[in-house]
Amino acid sequence: MSRKVLGVFVGVLVAMLLAAVTAASAFTVNSLVRYLVMQQETLQLDPDVVVVPTGVEKASGNQTANGTAAPGVEATNTLPQINNPITKGNWVYTFQVKEAAADSWPAGRRYWVLVYADSNLLTTLYLQNGTAANNQIEGVTVKVDLGSSTTIPDSIAVHVERVQ
Repeated sequence: MSRKVLGVFVGVLVAMLLAAVTAASAFTVNSLVRYLVMQQETLQLDPDVVVVPTGVEKASGNQTANGTAAPGVEATNTLPQINNPITKGNWVYTFQVKEAAADSWPAGRRYWVLVYADSNLLTTLYLQNGTAANNQIEGVTVKVDLGSSTTIPDSIAVHVERVQ
């Protein structure tokens, strides 16, 4: 087979593979993947909030839920974790919710974080800034179990809303 014909053959195979993956409604993973870029949407209703996506990875162990009831976990400069129940082996989406600048959140500020996958609500989590730390950017790290060890949603939306 000549190089030109082989190149066309490989190009057709790649195009067919891309078409098959694009036609699928969800991306199924049958092997270990350390990093995946996916479509996401961030709805920021408060200019004092910054949402920073950090990745998707497999859960290394089970974790009980934290921050699922109001007023929520205290935001600090160490970014404590809030999460829905996490099952070992499932895909977990991780992001941070932080102040836009030091002292953006006064004492008593509260937020809820709603996380959607493919337009379905996965979890509602809560955080608060009960005590404001001067000159420090405070926040939390959010980990959300996506509910599967093989399938990652096509889209994830994060909605952070001030409730007090």
